[in-house]
Amino acid sequence: MADIRWQRRIAQDLEEPVLLLAFQGWSDAAESASMALDYLRKRLGAKLVATISADEYFDFTVVRPQITLDHRGARQLSWPDIRLYVAQTPPGSMDFVFLKGFEPQLRWRRFANTVLEASRSLGVERVISMGALLSDVAHSRPIKVIGSSSDPMVTVKTGLTPSKYEGPTGIVGVLQAMSQQQGMVSTSLWANIPHYVAQTPSPKGALAIIRKIQLLLDLEMDLSDLELDTQEYQKQVDAIIAADDDARAYIADLESRIDEEEDPEVMTIASADELASAAEKFLRELSGEDE
Repeated sequence: MADIRWQRRIAQDLEEPVLLLAFQGWSDAAESASMALDYLRKRLGAKLVATISADEYFDFTVVRPQITLDHRGARQLSWPDIRLYVAQTPPGSMDFVFLKGFEPQLRWRRFANTVLEASRSLGVERVISMGALLSDVAHSRPIKVIGSSSDPMVTVKTGLTPSKYEGPTGIVGVLQAMSQQQGMVSTSLWANIPHYVAQTPSPKGALAIIRKIQLLLDLEMDLSDLELDTQEYQKQVDAIIAADDDARAYIADLESRIDEEEDPEVMTIASADELASAAEKFLRELSGEDE
């Protein structure tokens, strides 16, 4: 595991650790998946244990290093990386491993094998990947979480609607498939995010993902702060829509079409042209730009 830099020793064996992973980028619509992972990571008190070097896996013209200034005004250069965290819970409870960072652009098979080898060294036998995709859904409706699992009982337990998506995949899909091939129990959760609010981070999407994880892992956690953020997010989007006749008409039509569908759980991904033409004006207003 030459690509991994271990920064902290784990004092004792982890207890039934589960790997939770999400990546910023293609599979993180409205930052819902990365927000869900960060929320759980912070709430569970996870500690950084390792980083995966970006040199072999990133195109730095896509994900660029950052220049910052310290308190003395000196310039500091920071490189993107992938980070591995561990949260150890009280005895008798499962422990957690978190993987977060930007989606790598290069050498995905090598990257996935590196992640899974590191996970196995920590005792991980169960992987839950989180993602979010843009869909023809209305923000006024509950966020639907779809997905799949190598364990049929997971689908029964969580009421998870199997994804019918076929097409290009990202590193999340690659890790799910390869972890399953290597004998791990692999589950994938995807939130359907309204395409017309893609530029705004969605606590509503994060909350929907976390609630599925709670069902899956029997995880008890007070989510009242995230629920309040979701209510505020909903009010802000509602207010923007209420002030625009075209937006109100578009959402009303979208709600009507969704309600008429025979299988409302099925994720429908619109084409790029459809998303742009339907939502261009709305996105400008939501991001605070002038017409």
